[in-house]
Amino acid sequence: MSKKTARKTGSAASVIQVRAAVDSDRWGGTSFEGLWATKVRSGTNAGRYRIDNIPMFADSLALHDIVACTERNGIWFISRVVERGGNSTVRLLLAEDCCDKVSVRATEKWLAKCRLPFEGDGQGFFCISMKNSDLLAELVEVLEPERQAGSLNFEIAYKFRPAKALAARKALPKAVSIKPDAKAKPRRKLKSKA
Repeated sequence: MSKKTARKTGSAASVIQVRAAVDSDRWGGTSFEGLWATKVRSGTNAGRYRIDNIPMFADSLALHDIVACTERNGIWFISRVVERGGNSTVRLLLAEDCCDKVSVRATEKWLAKCRLPFEGDGQGFFCISMKNSDLLAELVEVLEPERQAGSLNFEIAYKFRPAKALAARKALPKAVSIKPDAKAKPRRKLKSKA
């Protein structure tokens, strides 16, 4: 979400950028990810912040989570998750030979057809937010054959575990078939969270 878009959701003072700690070994030395967050104005979470965009690198964090933050030298850092927003986060990485503009655009169109909120880098790396845990299992089922074919890699960065089952949703459309070179391997593997 751009700063301009984030500011449409509230006054400038209520929308801030917060930093979430990330595993620097997994993400090229980066220690923090900047996320837009809106200040919660009422209720038991007043004074805390709601995450307004999909985390791309931070584990155990999802869209609409409510977080407590601390300020250091004018920079806000997430100290803990106070309440879960009900979303799961999936990272999707296209294989290097599937990162042409046509394949990236086809993947974006497929995600839009699935009505899944996502953010991407325009080069084959996507983060997907999912509200329904049943749909998450279906997404994994749809993506697994593509992973086996070597056209992509994916991981569940955070899985929301609801206290009670969420309402069922329509089935996902079939995954867009990306035909990589048979010998190609994913351009990089998502490192395990060991």
